[in-house]
Formats: sequence, structure tokens, C-alpha cells
Amino acid sequence: MSQLAPMPIKFLTDFSSRLEENTYSILDTEKLLLHGSGATGKLDEEKVMILNHKVAIRYLVENAAKIDANRNVICTLHYLLSGGLIESRYAGKVRDYGVRIGGSTYLPFEDPKKLEHFLEVIGKKAELISDPFEKSIFLLSHISYLQAFVDVNKRTARLSYNIPLIINNLVPLAFNDVVVKDYMSSMIAIYELQDVGPLRDLYVYSYIRTCAAYDSTMKALGFDEKRVRYRQDRRALIREIILRDLVGIHAN
Repeated sequence: MSQLAPMPIKFLTDFSSRLEENTYSILDTEKLLLHGSGATGKLDEEKVMILNHKVAIRYLVENAAKIDANRNVICTLHYLLSGGLIESRYAGKVRDYGVRIGGSTYLPFEDPKKLEHFLEVIGKKAELISDPFEKSIFLLSHISYLQAFVDVNKRTARLSYNIPLIINNLVPLAFNDVVVKDYMSSMIAIYELQDVGPLRDLYVYSYIRTCAAYDSTMKALGFDEKRVRYRQDRRALIREIILRDLVGIHAN
């Protein structure tokens, strides 16, 4: 199980939501996540988007010991992210009609059987990739390209790519300080040219920035990495001391 302290939920939520042009600020996001109070003058859809992110990220962190980026997990993430934003019958399920990508001539598959098949293939191929960063970029680019769902595809891809990072005790990636236009241009390069280069460069830049932000955040929170990393060992030791009534006994 991952022992790395998870990136604060509000941090990942804010940056993923911002890429969807959600107008909540970091402060507004924190108030909503911690106190449940939405910002005045904001659309209800923006509030739902953020709360859905909270639930989906918590699912990833709490299940890090037993999940992998397979089809079922990808669909579960979509179900959690899309609740209240699309028709319930499409939440966590592939679409049964065609969609179009704004600003692109790319036409995704329309046959639901093909979508099911390729979503399964993506999951199986991802499981064969050992390097967590390669696996992460693979998931991001291929889930985004497939567009298997009626909506919330990019958000699903952005959380799915964090699975191998969380499993391997690596800092989860948030597209920190990324200009939305640059992110969308990297997606267009994949849709139009099957060129993952711009996305790869953006990924590397963002990961370096995210690690720096993560380090600053953990220091501000007073996070003790050793206490978290060895918490299971500490608990086992304390339990042994209590059960064997070893309090006050000193080794020779």
C-alpha cells in the first residue's frame, strides 16, 4: 500500500477543475471541500465538478493497495467524476452515440463495442508497463484519445494517469501552472497527428512544478514523512508492547 502522504485533495481538484475552465479559486475550492459552502455567483455545475473530484481522488488514495489502471477502475473514476453532470445511465459506461472534439477534425469511434474493446485493451496494455511515468503518460494520452464516454473524458484521463504514481509512492501529478491553451494544444496534437511529444513535454514540466509545490505544502502542514512511511511498523510495535506488557522493561 502506498505510504506516501497524498497530495491535498483541494490541490489536485483545483488544477484539474481549472483545466475545465472552472472559475473557482483555490480559496473557494478549499472552502467548498472543507466546509461545504459554495462560492456565491458560481454555477451549480462547477460545485458538483469539484465535489466529484474530491470523491474520485479519495477513492484512488484509499484503494491504492488493490487497484490498477484497468477498465473497471477507469469506468469507476468516470462514474464518480460524472455524477450529476451527465445522464445517470451514461455514468461509468461507454457512450452509444458519436461525439465531436471542439477545435479538431478528429472523429472518435462511434461503435460502443469498439469503445468497450479498446478501453479493455488500454487497461491490459497499461498493466504490462513497469515504468510508472511511462504508464502514466500512456494512460493520459490513450484515454483522452479514445473518448470512450459521452463527457468527462479528459478529467477521467487526468485521474487515471495518477494511479501508477500513487501505487509507486510518487507524488501525484497536477498540471500546476499550465496554461489551459497549451494543454488543449497538446491534446489537439494527439487527436490530429497522434503526436504525444507536446503532451510529454508539458507532463515533464508540470511534474517538476508539482513536486516543488507538494514539498512546500507538506512542509507547511508539518508533514512527517517517516511517521507516515513507517506507521504500520509503529502500530505493530505499540501493539506488541501493550499485549506483552513490556512497558518499563529495558534491554540488557
